[in-house]
Amino acid sequence: MKISERQLAGKAEGYVKTLAAVLNPEDNGGESIELSVDLFDNGDGNDQYFTNTTLKTNCYGTSNVQMTFYCCTFAQLVGAVNAMNEKLKEMGVKL
Repeated sequence: MKISERQLAGKAEGYVKTLAAVLNPEDNGGESIELSVDLFDNGDGNDQYFTNTTLKTNCYGTSNVQMTFYCCTFAQLVGAVNAMNEKLKEMGVKL
């Protein structure tokens, strides 16, 4: 999966950059799902960051739904996905 890096204008103080991945990169008629993480300098001066994680869906360029997880770290989101994968495997679901 390709991860893109970009810098977006208009972000809050301390913004460093955004990492993003399109979860369904194949051409599927105009729909896309993107997971992105905004990195912010935490102000301690030791290259530590806090993150805002966003899941964005687009449909044919006409509708856009965005959910940002301000109170959930990226590591917590990864942990939840990994736990769900393990549960699905236990249930015999092929991933």
